[in-house]
Amino acid sequence: MAAHDAPIDYSAFYGRIATALETLATNSTDIKNSLSTINTHLSTVATNTTTISTNSTTMTTLATGTGIHIVSPYEWLGYASLYKLYVEDTGAIGVTALTEYKDKIKALPTIF
Repeated sequence: MAAHDAPIDYSAFYGRIATALETLATNSTDIKNSLSTINTHLSTVATNTTTISTNSTTMTTLATGTGIHIVSPYEWLGYASLYKLYVEDTGAIGVTALTEYKDKIKALPTIF
């Protein structure tokens, strides 16, 4: 039998192909798991974005309009003291002068 008539042993090639397919399967599973994790994080980001949007709308609503914007339940006490000082105390400028000052200040440019 001649040398060229010997059967070709493909077992090494088949082994490399099998190893490559196993690697592809493992990497595909890793990619699937990573995509699932990314999807979970994107859902969280979407939820947080909706919350931020809602809260910013609420803040805008609370910050606009007329009136004194206060935070604490007793913050008005400071304004009561100012009213007493400028309107009720002896020598105070009175409501009319205070209203004139308020109107002048109100005419200044504001963001709301």
